[in-house]
This record gives sequence, C-alpha cells and structure tokens, in this order.
Amino acid sequence: MSSYRRGHPSTRPWPLLALARLLIPIALLSSTGANANDVKSINTMTVDPLMDQDATIMFLAENFTQLPEKQISISEDSTVYAQYAQPTARYTHGILGDTIEAEQLVVLKNGTIYTQTVTNRYVFEDIKPRLFDVDNDGQMEIVTIRTHIMRGAGIMIYKLKNTALTEFAWVE
Repeated sequence: MSSYRRGHPSTRPWPLLALARLLIPIALLSSTGANANDVKSINTMTVDPLMDQDATIMFLAENFTQLPEKQISISEDSTVYAQYAQPTARYTHGILGDTIEAEQLVVLKNGTIYTQTVTNRYVFEDIKPRLFDVDNDGQMEIVTIRTHIMRGAGIMIYKLKNTALTEFAWVE
C-alpha cells in the first residue's frame, strides 16, 4: 500500500499533470518522425474577421464536417478557433468510445481559415484541439493528438507561421 503526501505530484489534478507532461517533453523534442510527407493538404481561405463568436461557430459548423462531439476550442480573446473535421473510421482503436476520428485540423484566426489534412497513415484521435501558448511568444499554438495508424498516438503541436499552419513540435 502506498501513501501520498499532500501536494505530491501523483495527487494533483490531472489537467496540471497533463500540462506538465506536455511541456517537459517539448524541451526534449527532436525532428525525427514527423515531416511534410505526413500532410495530405494545407489550405487557407478568408472570412469576415468581424463575425461575432456565435456567427463564427455557426460558420465552422456549416462549412466543415465536424466530429459527432462538435467541439470547437476558442481562445480567451475569441481571435483563435480550432476544431477537427472530416470524420473517418479508418482507425478502429476506439479509445474515445467510438471509431470515428478526424483527418483534418481547422484553425480560424483573425478571419483567416487554415486547414491541414493528414495522409491516410494518420488521424487526429481526440475530441478537440487545445489552444495554448507553448513557447511564450504571445501566440496560441494548437496542441493535438495525432495518431499513426500502426505506431499509435503522439502529441503534435501546430503553429501559425508565415501565414501557414505548420508542424511546430511533436512527441511520437
């Protein structure tokens, strides 16, 4: 039988542990594994940057095929929105209760929509992307769980850089 001290890392709420587990590996990231060949397509388009939050959510729901959960992440200042789209059943792991995963990441920032669609070797195995300023530069990065069909899940962090949604850091 184990005993735990108050405040011991194993007794902290899971969101803090999850964040710690995300940030610690970032310092150890290497460039092996993920590359541009993992991306099927990257697209951008623009919309009215003055849309309010409700109109933006409606636009995303009407213009992209969402996952059944219909989850959209929104930054605190409502300038960045992120969701998964293009449901697929090609990965049958079902860890989230069904075998429907996403093959597209959609990010809307200041009226510009960025999409990234993964190849048939990958899916986004998650309910929604997370928005977090990983590198402390004042800009939200998009934290995802991207799963290789044969090798399993890993963390993929995307960043808007030079008007494109790019792979920023990853742990496979």
